[in-house]
Amino acid sequence: LIISFLLLLIYIATLTFLFIEDTVWPHSGSLSIVFFMLMCPGILFHLFFLISSLIKRKLPKKRISARIVTILIGFILGSQVHLYAQDIAMSRFEKNYQPLVESIQKNFSSLCNPQTPYKDQENLNAINHTGKLWYDKEHFILSYRGGSADIDGSTIYYYSKKGKFKIFHNDNIKSSNIFNALLVDMTACQEE
Repeated sequence: LIISFLLLLIYIATLTFLFIEDTVWPHSGSLSIVFFMLMCPGILFHLFFLISSLIKRKLPKKRISARIVTILIGFILGSQVHLYAQDIAMSRFEKNYQPLVESIQKNFSSLCNPQTPYKDQENLNAINHTGKLWYDKEHFILSYRGGSADIDGSTIYYYSKKGKFKIFHNDNIKSSNIFNALLVDMTACQEE
């Protein structure tokens, strides 16, 4: 029971750390999904083992069938927890960068002026995620580098004509082509 309890604590602590890390910045895929899918079955099994042992006051007899069930449910749960972490990261990103988008819209006539007072820009720069701004006569695109499971990374961008943030993996040729087509007639405001 003590070993099962300690393993449960280690699994939960590890997954909590990974979950928090996955919610810090948007990404398109993350290697942490492997840990979620491998450790969630262990968490479910050790929860079953501990609860059953404490209620019945003896070790459970059907451990093999419990292991099979917890593996199946754990894989599903692990993949969903990972997707949930990605959703939280994107939601936080949109909330944190919306004031910047609104400030750019208000100061559209002098976008590239370094004196333009973008709201909360100091806080955003402190995170060390500097974006790139493109513009034409009517619209602008604000883009950032996102994370991914491999070295290629992803791109997060806001297109003022559409009015929302999007993210795509840089290996996704179709999405990359769509993004690059948007930039064709635009001018870069600053380098990253």
